Amino acid sequence: MMQRVLKLAGRISRRAERHPLLWCFLLPCLLFGFGFVIQGIYPFGNAQILVTDLWHQYYPFLRLLQEKLQTGGSMLYTWRSGLGTNFLSLASYYTASPLNLLVLFVPAVWLREALTLFVMMKVGFAGLFCGMLLKDLFHRRDMSLVCFSMLYALCDYMTGYYWNVMWLDTVALLPLVMLGLVWLVRDGKRWLYPLALGLSLISNYYIGYMTCIFSVLAFFVLCICLGRSIRQWLLAGIRFAYCSLIGGGLSAWLLLPAYRALGLSYSANSQFPKKALWQLDWRDMLSNLLSFQRPTSLEGLPNVSCGMLCVVLFFAFISAKKIPLREKLCAVSLLGFLFASCSLNILNYIWHGFHFTNMLPYRFSFLISFVLVVLSFRAYCTLDRWQRFQFVPILLGTGALCILSWGRQTRFAVICSGLLGIGFLLLLLARQFRQCSRRELNRILVIAVTVEMLFQVRLGNQQVGSTNREVYPRNNVQMETLLEQLSLQDANFYRAEESRTYTLNEGALMGFNGVSQFSSSANVAVTGMLKRIGLSAGENANRYCYSASTPFTNMLLGVRYVFAVDGYLPDAALYTEVLSAAPVTAYRTNYALPLGYMVEEDVLNCAMTSGGNVFHNQNKLFSAMTGIPKDLFSAELPSGTRHTDITADSNHYGSYHICAGSAPGRAAFDFTPTEDGIYYAYVSGGGIKNVEVDRLGIQPQSYNMERRPYLFPLGSISAGETVSIGGEIPADTDQYLTLYVYRLNQQVLEEGYQRLGDEVLTDLQVKDTSVSGNVTVRTEGMLYCSIPFEPGWSAQVDGEPAELVPLCGAMTGIRLTPGTHSIRLNYVPDGFREGVLITGASVLLLGADLAAACVWKKRRKKVHPCEPSNA
Repeated sequence: MMQRVLKLAGRISRRAERHPLLWCFLLPCLLFGFGFVIQGIYPFGNAQILVTDLWHQYYPFLRLLQEKLQTGGSMLYTWRSGLGTNFLSLASYYTASPLNLLVLFVPAVWLREALTLFVMMKVGFAGLFCGMLLKDLFHRRDMSLVCFSMLYALCDYMTGYYWNVMWLDTVALLPLVMLGLVWLVRDGKRWLYPLALGLSLISNYYIGYMTCIFSVLAFFVLCICLGRSIRQWLLAGIRFAYCSLIGGGLSAWLLLPAYRALGLSYSANSQFPKKALWQLDWRDMLSNLLSFQRPTSLEGLPNVSCGMLCVVLFFAFISAKKIPLREKLCAVSLLGFLFASCSLNILNYIWHGFHFTNMLPYRFSFLISFVLVVLSFRAYCTLDRWQRFQFVPILLGTGALCILSWGRQTRFAVICSGLLGIGFLLLLLARQFRQCSRRELNRILVIAVTVEMLFQVRLGNQQVGSTNREVYPRNNVQMETLLEQLSLQDANFYRAEESRTYTLNEGALMGFNGVSQFSSSANVAVTGMLKRIGLSAGENANRYCYSASTPFTNMLLGVRYVFAVDGYLPDAALYTEVLSAAPVTAYRTNYALPLGYMVEEDVLNCAMTSGGNVFHNQNKLFSAMTGIPKDLFSAELPSGTRHTDITADSNHYGSYHICAGSAPGRAAFDFTPTEDGIYYAYVSGGGIKNVEVDRLGIQPQSYNMERRPYLFPLGSISAGETVSIGGEIPADTDQYLTLYVYRLNQQVLEEGYQRLGDEVLTDLQVKDTSVSGNVTVRTEGMLYCSIPFEPGWSAQVDGEPAELVPLCGAMTGIRLTPGTHSIRLNYVPDGFREGVLITGASVLLLGADLAAACVWKKRRKKVHPCEPSNA
């Protein structure tokens, strides 16, 4: 039996050796997939890979891309997210992977499984392209390619950050870009480098930007290692600059609009560091080269580990006499610069696109793993020319790294890494003493590395985690049913939202035109406006999220329907129930307004206070838009307090100085209104994470305020009824708490609604990139459109171009004179036309260059015909 197994294994091995590049793809792909099987990912369990931002952002945007591909929607704009957003910019970062085009053929119910398969394929392509580079660079065609390509494809960066699915393509393409660069510098071939670089930038411009920086560094390293003369340097530099521009130009149709859109985001305000600071201990960074330790998935050290074989062979590279000194100096300098970039804040800032990251640090650390893999393979290729004294520095270097790591990594990681390093060293010694052939050594190394990488994949899966497949999306069947029924009842354009956020991108995930958006390209002006009127929003967090708010907020944002996801809406007196599919209930707001309506010109001068009272801001904006000099909201004073183990001193309305001792306390503020009405509250600070609302006979409600405060409804309260607002105060708290309770003045609301609803856009036609309608204006004013203001929108009034102006600091407005007007808005992303022209010119230049190269090659063959064979 054993003989048959060995014979079968030998047969498989021989076949694999005939096609090593195929196994460079298959083995990493299958190992990653096996890790998912062990983790219980569906269909091998009830788990899914959607975690953190893959849950909140990446998958909802992929779902949106699928919807557009399957329905033929425009790729330039979408109404599904953020009140309307530049979809080209969104896609350029999140969904531009060429593999994502395959979702056109995937049923929506299987999209999560397709995404899991895409992750495995991207890991496989990382191995394939790495194998192609090593094969060409070192002229090898054996199983050693499989071994070392697997070390890159399954490095800690991939196993720890794989849930950032949009980065994986460019990480996988890096070896292909470097192969193109080698051909360019060494052979003068100019076609692969610009194509690979362009594809890298298209797949993800952010990681592609890091590839561009590395390409510049790699160019100088290549020229030095190849021993080019000054004249050859200059010629190669000209070719490199020309091809780099072509590569960037091929992606300009996507890159230029994305760059312009980023100018509207929070990252555009980033400040260059004023002082150089070393932020990491170099010993901690080096210790992370060991295997058998959990990779960083959110916060931690740089993901630089790529297997103990690379550690052992790096010291072999340094000590090898057959490797020129200039190569060693270049390698050490390059690695030193990359490691320094992880620690020095200025370099870190530049590598991350002149921006400091929010979690997920050292996003360029895959470059360190790549360099280590190439250097270790370079050393491995010289194995048969090693001198025996070389094994001493290898042993000392590996041992020193393990000793350095003691106390910085787990004992298990240090001991296992040390033993594995010794094992690899013994295998190399066996080859040195001719105890095994190179082929046998390759086979053994492939098996050993496979076991090591499978262990690393498992550690990565445990670190990243998984989620329950059945609870995502929340109330999926019910929501689909309600949306389908709503489409039959209301065929016009409308916005809808859920009463409580779930993924921060519900509209994109569920397929309705929503308000909420969480993305790196979120319009910071919109974020600021919504934050000032009491929605959950954070500029530095790149998000703004809808929650059941005031009727005036719904009027501002054009929200017509609200889905109460748990069947309960506190201020249901302002809504009409239209449909129900337990536990979800669909309500129509009684004060819905269309996408555009006339407002007073005073809105141009309305300045809302940042960080001030959100109810005052709503009062200001309401009066400015309607011209009604009355407050929409009136303050309600607390009637008593019931604090436990805290002190709360108040200097003025709504502000309390909260102090708690060594034990957690509890704050509770009672409000007993003197008149009936609909009431709202806003709570911020004080250390309260969950605000609890208690009313007699009403289901208690809890609102999470841990990260960003927001305005929330208390509901209809009768005169003399007491409502309690409070929550737990953490120990050792010394903070200020803001607590406002305001009553809605319904008569003022009704009067304002009548004024705003008197001059609205009618015959409204809304498409992906255009809005048209008619409006009858009685007095000169501003047409307010609940569309985020950004370059790319253009307007026509009665067929003539009209100027667009920002209203409320973030929305789109048009000045109109009395009369009936035909309005049309059109959208083309800012920079898209110029980008298409640049891409077209780049395609022509690359095509002409390739044609000229072919013609030149044919002429050379005619002038110097090949000698006939003697055979």
